[in-house]
Amino acid sequence: MKKRIKNLEMVLLTAIWCLFLSIVIGGNQTEAAQVLPAPEVSLKVSGTRGIRVMWEPVSGADGYIVYSKPGNIGQWSVLKTLSGGEKEHYSNIYLEPGTRYEYIVRAYQEVNDRRIEGTKSDVEIAITGLSIPQMRSVTALSYNQVQVVWNPVVNAMNYRVYRRTGNTIFREIARVSGDVTKKKDTTAQPGITYYYTVKASCTWENQTVLSSCHIKGLPVKTALGGTSIEKITAINGRQVQLSWKKVAGTQGYVIQRSTSASGPFKKVKTIQSGSTVSWTDTLPSAGTYYYRIRAFKQQSSGFTYGVFSNVKSIQIELLEITDTFRNYTDYTTAKAMIDSLAGKIGGMSTYYNQNGYDYVRGGKEMIFATAKNAVTAKGIYNISIYNTGYDNLVLYGAYVGEPIRDAVWKIKQSGFVYTGLLNGNTYAFRSTDRHRAIFLKESGGKVKSWEYDIVSNQIQIGELNQGFEQGNGMSRLAAMIGI
Repeated sequence: MKKRIKNLEMVLLTAIWCLFLSIVIGGNQTEAAQVLPAPEVSLKVSGTRGIRVMWEPVSGADGYIVYSKPGNIGQWSVLKTLSGGEKEHYSNIYLEPGTRYEYIVRAYQEVNDRRIEGTKSDVEIAITGLSIPQMRSVTALSYNQVQVVWNPVVNAMNYRVYRRTGNTIFREIARVSGDVTKKKDTTAQPGITYYYTVKASCTWENQTVLSSCHIKGLPVKTALGGTSIEKITAINGRQVQLSWKKVAGTQGYVIQRSTSASGPFKKVKTIQSGSTVSWTDTLPSAGTYYYRIRAFKQQSSGFTYGVFSNVKSIQIELLEITDTFRNYTDYTTAKAMIDSLAGKIGGMSTYYNQNGYDYVRGGKEMIFATAKNAVTAKGIYNISIYNTGYDNLVLYGAYVGEPIRDAVWKIKQSGFVYTGLLNGNTYAFRSTDRHRAIFLKESGGKVKSWEYDIVSNQIQIGELNQGFEQGNGMSRLAAMIGI
């Protein structure tokens, strides 16, 4: 009986112990099953195709689960399950450039072969970097226009164009949409070297990502356009008129001249107006002259020049009045000489009027010559050549426009005797044979006009004034030779 009671006591004690253990063990299981806290997560973009997911380790965690989804749509999926509570990062690679990615991280515990996930972290968002736009070309289109071209970048929503000069920093000058891969800069200045580069960008929910760019950029130097000589014309003796094509953006033009096609060329004129496209040059002597022109623009950095134009030439022939015109003995010969003079001068006309004169005229009657048959029976003839403006018509080396002292010296060296001033401004000369007279009219210290009169060797002294009109030079000649 006592033995049965003792056995019952042992059973009861065993039951109580088992109950105690079950309570203790059950309480531990409940404690282990408590939800783990959310880890603190951060993201770091790595280049154009990688994102590094990082978190603070959670106490009691046996591992972590990384969830992701692309963009702001789609379903969450397990990116990676990492065992070990000490894990603190995972690198997600081979992603799309310029794409938005979202991430969540949860810690977990292993309990009785069961995985119990903790609280999920906040959603973290990152955008992969964009590729660097590859520069294709930078081209100067004109004095103030540059074309910038680049290759497209995947997922670029727009592009930003930057420009710098020298060692300055790049500054944004334009933005274009992602479907455009070129931009024309119309704010350039001629003669300046610019460097251009481009960045791609994209924006997700007010978060903008910019790509890197070529650090140095591509250089280009703008320049003024070239001109061309359109026309070159001899208009008045030793004067040449040039006309050329207008250049956009220019401040003016530099005109150079040479006596050889290969140079050297020397500057003869600076035109201080971009709208002026013609100029008249006065040449020092007869010969062949070559011209070229280029545009220029003055800036704070100095002068910028366009390329030289084509080279054009012109030949200037001077008509020298010498003793040739005294060698006639009759009217027919005199008239032939006048016709020859007209042909040499060019642009002249010869005709006979009712008074018996043959005239050779310029467009403004600045030159005329006459062959006169005033006393036919006695064979008295003369030639008068009068020049007021054609400086290619040279009289013994003297020409209209040169200093009067030089012209006087030339006439005296040619065998003419100076006889004095007429009307205070006309220098008079006669030849030693008394058949020729020269009159140099002065104005402002230069030759304004000259007149050359010749009478036939057959002239009779007493008949000179009878046959010639007053005022045509012959009466002055008569006075000079003492009649």
